Amino acid sequence: MVLCVRVRKEEGERVRKYLLSKNMLDTNYLPTVEGNFLYLPIKAKIPDFEVVERDLKRRRKQPKDIADALKGILNEKELEILRKSFDIIGDIAILQIPDDLMSKKEIIARAIMKVHKNVKVVVRKRKPISGEYRVMDVEIIAGDKRTETVHREYRCLFKLDVSKVFYTPRLSTERIRIARLVKDNEAILDMFAGVGPFSIIIAKHSQVGKVYAIDKNPHAYYYLKENIKLNKVENIVIPILGDARDVVPLLNLKFDRIIMNLPKNAKDFLDVAISAIKDEGVIHYHAFSKGKDKKDAINLAISEVGNIIKKMKIERFSIIYAKDIREVSPREYNIAIDIKIKKT
Repeated sequence: MVLCVRVRKEEGERVRKYLLSKNMLDTNYLPTVEGNFLYLPIKAKIPDFEVVERDLKRRRKQPKDIADALKGILNEKELEILRKSFDIIGDIAILQIPDDLMSKKEIIARAIMKVHKNVKVVVRKRKPISGEYRVMDVEIIAGDKRTETVHREYRCLFKLDVSKVFYTPRLSTERIRIARLVKDNEAILDMFAGVGPFSIIIAKHSQVGKVYAIDKNPHAYYYLKENIKLNKVENIVIPILGDARDVVPLLNLKFDRIIMNLPKNAKDFLDVAISAIKDEGVIHYHAFSKGKDKKDAINLAISEVGNIIKKMKIERFSIIYAKDIREVSPREYNIAIDIKIKKT
């Protein structure tokens, strides 16, 4: 039995707010109505109120995270090896499940959906992102049988298929950072555009002139065109299917700003970017770098890109920004480097 304040229903909301403000309401239990009266659970007897006992239902506590949801279901050793962090893209959660927990994958997936009510599909990543198009090999383990979703980021919508294109929500801060640097009427080249997150966020959050968005993955190109329409930026973002090394020379244009979000192979395309950048233009370059710590990884990435540029006989350049974006494996980081190129 639970101590309750008994009040008439029309007084219920006023009294509930009062009890909350005084930290007297027992939120572990659900209030109940009998006839014209509301019974509000309280922590102890309160003067000046009618206090009675009632058999109330205990409130179901929402787990705060996946580990909390799986307490009592997985043992301590299993909870220790459980991957606590994961990506949610649109309404799809993407998990990495250790081999020792593979027999519990459906249980883990259901826990994700319990904690995150917006998640309608749970997939597991079978192996790391790989291949020419940087895509994931995934298995659906819970929810709807689909891998297509719509992701929202900074008031933009991105339709995509997580099994056919590369997309990470972990670059959202980097995308808006670059968009806020863009000056009026700039010409932008997005050399590895994917489904368009950099290009479209720039188009929606700046007064950019034109953005040329290139990708060689036909699936990414399809979704890039869809997302350009979805976000109503057809007059700004120009989608192009092809390899940047082949496409950029054919454009025969010079750009104020070039985005190189291909951290594994961006260094192989620096010559293309430098040939297309304007004097005093900025290249937003991404790289993977291993080091003793973040600072060491950043310094190694700066040194590597600097040496590559010098070999191209470009002596006048400066690193105007360098930061780790995310850790991709132990002591390996995704590094963002902004390079200003002076050609005269």
